[in-house]
Amino acid sequence: SEECGIICTVLMCFVPVIRALKALRRFETLQLLINASQKASEGLPVCLFALFVLTLLFASLIYIVEPRTNIESLPHAMWLTIVTMTTVGYGDIAPTTIEGKIVGVLCFYLGIIFLALPISVLGANFEEVYAASISGGTKMGSTQNAQHPGGARILRRRSQIEKALEARRLSQIEDQNSLSPKSQHSSWSRTTFKHAPWLPSAHRGYKLAMFIFLEESSASRLGKVYALMMLSFIFVSTVAFICESMPDFNYIPSACVPGQVTVENCEPRPDAAFWM
Repeated sequence: SEECGIICTVLMCFVPVIRALKALRRFETLQLLINASQKASEGLPVCLFALFVLTLLFASLIYIVEPRTNIESLPHAMWLTIVTMTTVGYGDIAPTTIEGKIVGVLCFYLGIIFLALPISVLGANFEEVYAASISGGTKMGSTQNAQHPGGARILRRRSQIEKALEARRLSQIEDQNSLSPKSQHSSWSRTTFKHAPWLPSAHRGYKLAMFIFLEESSASRLGKVYALMMLSFIFVSTVAFICESMPDFNYIPSACVPGQVTVENCEPRPDAAFWM
């Protein structure tokens, strides 16, 4: 009712959710999903960043080839790109030009490929955590499983899973060892800011030290600070690029007056703050 207001609406919406969350205490295997998410925390950001770059790329192409009567700003183009990549297709916005439809088809197929990457990373880690959980309980329950009907088959299945995971782990180690010499510095990525030197060592030459400073930010403290600054600049410039295309941040030049209505005089221009 109107007398209840927003508080009652919030309570009616979230109290059932909170009650449902209390039931999670009954699911002891939920910890497996949490552990899998933690193990995938190193690979997922890379996949999500690739999706963001792909979204920004196709949104820019859509914004270029589509008329402003259809795609008003870059955020609208990003919405169309995300809906297309996820194969949702609400239909509220659709490309109208031939070029826009071609970009939409490319976005559709590439989106399916790149969306499968985070799912596969999370799924592989969950399989590994689940197999480790099974192997951890194998020794404790081997006697009970052997006595249980079909227990020998369960044990053989667990053994096969453990061998397959061990073979895959060894294969991944061999692949990492066969990478380029750049992989020799992989230990730098595990160096904390407190224990890292301020600058890379120059005993092998200043050119190599400068290369390590710019290429391997984890090798020194100033390298990490420099990398953080560059990421901040990239983030700010990307946000400014998106906001620059929005009509809310544009203005009509003062030269656009009756009698002088031309494209050059009356074309909306971004606010001066974007050119500072």
